Order: sequence, then C-alpha cells, then structure tokens
Amino acid sequence: MNDNAYEKLVREVADFLNKEGIPDTRIMSFLEKMRMDILNERVKDSDSLFVLKRKGWIEEFNEEKLSANLATASDNIKQSLTDSELQMIIKGLKDKIRTDGKKVVPSGDILSYVEEILSDLGYERIREYYRIFNGR
Repeated sequence: MNDNAYEKLVREVADFLNKEGIPDTRIMSFLEKMRMDILNERVKDSDSLFVLKRKGWIEEFNEEKLSANLATASDNIKQSLTDSELQMIIKGLKDKIRTDGKKVVPSGDILSYVEEILSDLGYERIREYYRIFNGR
C-alpha cells in the first residue's frame, strides 16, 4: 500500500470514528474488533480455521500441534490421553469455534476454549498443567 492510500484510509477511519461519536476510550476495542472482522472477511471463503498469534500473524489451525501439546501436558502429569480423547477435545474446540461463526481466532481464545473443554470433560489436572505449560 502506498503512503497516500494509507493516509487516506487513516483519515476515513478517523472521520468515521468522529461522526459516530466513538469516544477515545473505546477506539482501541473498536479497532481490535475491526481488525478481527477484516481478517475473517479475508478468509471467509476458506474451509480452514486460522489462529491469530500473539505477535500478530495468522496461521492455519494445526490439529497435530494442539494434539501434541495436549499429549505432552497430559504425559507430564502421568495422566496420558488416548488418541480418541485427543480427537474428542479437538472436535469440541472446532465445534466451539464454528459456533462462534469465526474463521480467525486469537490464540488466547483457543487456549481458553481448550481449558474449558478439558474442565467440562473432567480433566482438571490436565487443564491446570496445560494452562501452566502455555504460560498462563
């Protein structure tokens, strides 16, 4: 994007915020919502789910990576999950994401969803370790 197009876009967004009377205290949450809506719009025709990483980039949701993280967390506390249990957790996560109607999900939301699913399935010890394992 050239500088002129970018500057024009900034002015248009600023004008919109002013016209709509959005207070300065809500601008960041408005822009974050807009960011997520734009990202979802860009991938709307894809069959894949995507993860918005903490550093700002997007990558395709990787079931194997999540499965490996869950397996490591459960193995470390000597409460190993079977392949069937791992698939049930991943299916629950994908169902939850699809229920929300989004294709791009922040990584923090995915962690929260997985923790919720683990708790709902009675895997409290795994949930606690998974939470620590992921730096939360």
